[in-house]
Amino acid sequence: MSANRQGHIVSITASIAVGPSVKVPALLPSLLAGGIHHATRSLAIELASHNVKVNAVAPPIINTSSHAGETLESFKGLAPGGTIGTAQQIVDAVLHLTDSEFATGVVIPADGISTSAASASLVAPMHVLS
Repeated sequence: MSANRQGHIVSITASIAVGPSVKVPALLPSLLAGGIHHATRSLAIELASHNVKVNAVAPPIINTSSHAGETLESFKGLAPGGTIGTAQQIVDAVLHLTDSEFATGVVIPADGISTSAASASLVAPMHVLS
């Protein structure tokens, strides 16, 4: 990539680092994913002069063959929208980033509404503040 003076690097990380949930004890995944988030931004800065774009996609739990039956159903209960993402939805987010000639140092939380819901749970409702 550097020799061609262009390219894209897209990491797959986890949305749990962007918006931890009180329903899921996940210290280690949060720690590891947070490291990938920061490494993505740092590497984007280092490779910017080589026209290499560095980004990441942060999905929640994805419906794959490793999650079946009752396990998948219990995961749906943890998702704010009650839905689990698909591998194709994550592929679409990656392709979006590789199509971009401008975005770099970005971590897209491709997680339905999980990140927004986790952030909202940390904020007091407006009626409480008034």
